[in-house]
Amino acid sequence: MIVFFPLFPWLLRLLNPFGWLDYRVLALVVQLPLFCAAGTGLFALVCRQYDRRTAWRALVLLVVSPASVFFFAPMTESLFLALCVWYVWCLQQKHWGRAALLGVLAGLTRAPGGLLMGLALLMLIQEGRARHKAPPFAAVVAMLGPAAGLGGYFALNQVIYGRWNQYSAYQWEHWNQKLGLFTDTLRYHLSYLAQWWSSNRAVAVWVCLTAVVCMLLAFVLLAAAARVLPASWLGYGLAYLLVTMGATWLLSAPRYTVALFCLPVALAALLRGHRRWALCTVGALAVCSVAYTVAYLGHQPIY
Repeated sequence: MIVFFPLFPWLLRLLNPFGWLDYRVLALVVQLPLFCAAGTGLFALVCRQYDRRTAWRALVLLVVSPASVFFFAPMTESLFLALCVWYVWCLQQKHWGRAALLGVLAGLTRAPGGLLMGLALLMLIQEGRARHKAPPFAAVVAMLGPAAGLGGYFALNQVIYGRWNQYSAYQWEHWNQKLGLFTDTLRYHLSYLAQWWSSNRAVAVWVCLTAVVCMLLAFVLLAAAARVLPASWLGYGLAYLLVTMGATWLLSAPRYTVALFCLPVALAALLRGHRRWALCTVGALAVCSVAYTVAYLGHQPIY
């Protein structure tokens, strides 16, 4: 179980100190407040960066995103998204202590949480150039928070197994998974899509086809929004996709991308001033979301 990051189980243990509640039920119950926290943070963040209309649009796009079902499943998507958006918001508001704490928690929730340090570094560099002075020490501490959280996870591996990266050994043993190139991921998914289209249509569609479409659309969306997204958000989004989509034998591309806050923001920013296109986009995403949710609840090969 070391391959799963510890914060979500710790949260459930904190809410259930005597073990009186069923952990599976509790893991479902906490999703709604966590998602509300994520949505509130996203709205505040986008409202500060753009305007209220764009913030509402980004929130709607997040809700109707095709893999939004995972926000209400007993997984870490809602928790991770909430920590990410509030971390960035605290950085912008210069609440360094809160940002440092949120960064540590994000690093203890998902591996890409550590990438938030790069986002913070880009923000501090931009601000330093604009003001012609170095950031305060507290800002550097806030920037290092995500790395500290990830380091805490490595330390947990070391304490339990005597090896800081023992998680990687188990990932490879159980799932043949390690870091790789996203181009290789596209290649083998296209290969398996053609191979399984006749013999195993469900896996071909819900694993291979959705992964290819998800990856291509995500990269195209960030490229199209390169001029409307802050450079730090764009850099974080690209790094997040390169790391998560490059995992060998990738099964969960839609689930990984749904927790990337840059994507609904990028789409919302691109749709500003295009009401009809915005309505069509929301409608199309909602249809895809319903289809994906029905397939997920029908026990299709969606992970």
